[in-house]
Amino acid sequence: MDHLPQIIASACPDSKIASKLKIKRKKATQLIKILIGPSNKDELILDLKENYFSIILDETTDISTSKCLAVIARYYKNNKILDRFFILVEIENSTANGLFQAIKGMLTKYNIPFKHVIGFGADTCSVMMGNKNGLKVLFEDLNPNIITNGCTCHSFHLCSSYACEKLPRSIEQFSRDIYNYFSNSSKRCMELKECEVFANERPHAMLCPSQTRWLSLQSVINRILEHWASLELFFTRAAIEDNISSAQNILSALHNPVYKLYFYFLSYVLDIMNRLNLEFQSEIPKVHVLLKRVTTLYKLILKSFIKGPYLQVIDIGKVTITDPEKYLSLENIYCGPKADIFIKQSNMDSADVKNFHLRVLEFYVELCKQIKKRFNFGEAILKFASYFDPTVIFSSEITSISEADNIFPFLNIDLQELDLEYRILGETEELKKYAVDGDVTEFWANVECMKNSLNEKIFPNIMVVAKCIMSLPHSSAAAKRIFSQLNLIKTKTRNKLLVPTCESLLHAKDMLRVQNKKCYEWVPTSKITTYNKTFIDETAVFEDDILFETKT
Repeated sequence: MDHLPQIIASACPDSKIASKLKIKRKKATQLIKILIGPSNKDELILDLKENYFSIILDETTDISTSKCLAVIARYYKNNKILDRFFILVEIENSTANGLFQAIKGMLTKYNIPFKHVIGFGADTCSVMMGNKNGLKVLFEDLNPNIITNGCTCHSFHLCSSYACEKLPRSIEQFSRDIYNYFSNSSKRCMELKECEVFANERPHAMLCPSQTRWLSLQSVINRILEHWASLELFFTRAAIEDNISSAQNILSALHNPVYKLYFYFLSYVLDIMNRLNLEFQSEIPKVHVLLKRVTTLYKLILKSFIKGPYLQVIDIGKVTITDPEKYLSLENIYCGPKADIFIKQSNMDSADVKNFHLRVLEFYVELCKQIKKRFNFGEAILKFASYFDPTVIFSSEITSISEADNIFPFLNIDLQELDLEYRILGETEELKKYAVDGDVTEFWANVECMKNSLNEKIFPNIMVVAKCIMSLPHSSAAAKRIFSQLNLIKTKTRNKLLVPTCESLLHAKDMLRVQNKKCYEWVPTSKITTYNKTFIDETAVFEDDILFETKT
């Protein structure tokens, strides 16, 4: 902003308006903080006063070591679900009570009824989701009807992380050693690229495993498997010419078939976990399929090491996973197609193969233990939410949704009318195409628009419940996206930005995202335009490099 007005003036020398443009970074900051950001926030506050919504929380420490809490509001409006950035607040007390007081004070400040908060989503750390002193308990004390849900993505990351402890630590360390060998040497990277071209492979850089997101290991493993031949060429030459012990150790691992076997297994099993993880990072409502997806994944894992007859039960969550008599024989444990083929085609030592199968069995058992620990297959709200899956509605399997009175007692809906509408909905042929081809928000948007010959809505009661279901969080990915944006705003070269300025910038980005417009397409509201004239008139007498005050 220090240069932009001069650029515009020089580009348009015949424009009197351009020549009179007087604004630099400090005035621009005030415009963002006083006009643009608050206008988006005011609009959101009005929506939250009129609609039921869920809050999604996450906290992080930015580059200036300020600990910030991001609050996202999730609600239904204009036939779609919106994840709106609400507030970014600097936290001094990061305990459950400190976070609770900050959120409660925020809602009180803007006169938002806490009874409108029907859902709470966050990661599964003890501060957020602890059953004794967590933020979840404090929310439930204030609003007994609130529905809490730990982040599905975070939960499955932790499940995989605990399960990986049953595998040899040298497997993950091997992938880190390869990355570290190339990370600080452009010469080695160029030599690797030559080996990749010689091996008829598309050149790629080696990837670094994340310290905090264990599921990211899949992409690292797949990259190493893709370039296994070129890596063998490179480290064969490096071990001879450079005579470095680290290169010799990596070459020894590359020649050891056990490492490749574990990589094939991890490539298979992590792909299963990542597919679910990626699905539930979506902004589209997914709570209605959460129970179905997790049950399917859990059963798929059980089938890899449990005998078939023991899986023929109604409640898959009641299958005993610690009884060795129910396990498949070691040679029949499923480790993925590539791992099974590799075992058959290689001349591996039988002891190594047996030890591999034992480790895989321990991995599966621990993974199932962690999933059962973190996911309740009998959760009433998840079962009820599954009734609002369009495929379930048209299957006619469910004849009554009277549980709505227990799940959402504050709605005060006529249950007889609700059940009748649900039955009629399952027989409405013109909506079936949206159940198959469209996403769930498109389906319910068409349901809400349907009217009878008297121009009355056909499904008013069921839409009230459906809006609440779709407003429930299935993960905390929306809050993490805010921190990704914050990291792009507050960088090393802009580390003095204050939290209120960052919040206003995030509101400006959120406004453009919701309106689906580019910055140059944005049209200010009449409220902003009116106030902006007063704002400019009052501040025009000040120099651009002097911090000024304005009326609030």
